[in-house]
Amino acid sequence: MTSSSRRLTSRGVRARLSSPRKGVLVVALAGAFGWTESEVFRSKATATPSLDIRTREMWRVEFPEETGDRVAAAAAWDDGTIWVTTDVGQVWELNATGTSLRLSHEDTEVVRERPTTALAKVPGAGMMLLGRHGVMRFRTPSDPGVVVDETVRSTVRGFAAFANGDYVVAYGQWRDQPHVKYAVHRYDSGGRHLDSWHPAFSYPQWADKEWRAVLYMSGGPLAVTAAGDLLVSDAVPFRITRYGGGFGDRATEVIEDESIVSSEEIQRALPRVGSYTFDWNHSVFVDEMSDGSILNVVFVSQRSLFGSKQEMMWVVISASGEILVRDTKEYSLTAAAGSDAYLATTRSGDLVKLEVSVEATPNS
Repeated sequence: MTSSSRRLTSRGVRARLSSPRKGVLVVALAGAFGWTESEVFRSKATATPSLDIRTREMWRVEFPEETGDRVAAAAAWDDGTIWVTTDVGQVWELNATGTSLRLSHEDTEVVRERPTTALAKVPGAGMMLLGRHGVMRFRTPSDPGVVVDETVRSTVRGFAAFANGDYVVAYGQWRDQPHVKYAVHRYDSGGRHLDSWHPAFSYPQWADKEWRAVLYMSGGPLAVTAAGDLLVSDAVPFRITRYGGGFGDRATEVIEDESIVSSEEIQRALPRVGSYTFDWNHSVFVDEMSDGSILNVVFVSQRSLFGSKQEMMWVVISASGEILVRDTKEYSLTAAAGSDAYLATTRSGDLVKLEVSVEATPNS
């Protein structure tokens, strides 16, 4: 059920599609059927009992009402300055210690009164801002910014930048766009398209009748590693692929395990043609930690007869594809902010900077 570091053929991931597997116990059914966690997670995914994921809050900021109802995206500059965008389309600047907040930019061209989709730091060279109407590049926090890409994207699941200024976006395209078969698209620093790979969502019974399913389900969170590789964590099923050098011709599947996120979640997300719900289990964040292990966060919605409960499941995987530990946390990670430090949001909407570590449990 779980694959560790399987080498794929050149461009092989482009053509590979996943199909549901029989005998998989789905996390979301646990509440309804009264299963215990040990019964649900019978697989290689079972957490190593001698390890814990530890978090320590470095600071916490409660945003005033005028900033908007929620944090849409957040990222840290090289000097520790934090940019935060909210659901009213503004960019707010927070100092590295989380003690001073000011409005930095508003009415940016690619936002146009819509929430900013994502932010991505360009190591040593600024920040990229992705909005509904394109991508802007900022060299410094005070830079007014320049539009480098005017592509309209309806739904984006991943955004990351490389040290050379290239950036990569994970999203599904409309049927009349040139790279509809792929979910990962790389551009140079000036917005010129370089390559596309990684299969887009392609279930004919949906794609032929309701193309929006391709937009909703394609791609997943992205992260650039210290070596310049690209990690792609599919929204569904649970699968992480490493692309050497950040292009699609050197692909290694790090892990696939449907006991964490099953292919059956597609039916929860798309219960019928023309409808879509957010109440389904899917990967929402991925990053490489300082020791080379991979941190993944999964949004989990557990249904029962009494309603549903949403949680964030954190999973740490070794570089070779072994699941080391997992735990449920109150935080939803938004961006890396230094070595094993992360920006995160809470259920109440606060922004938090965390130190994260994997440590042996006491008396283990």
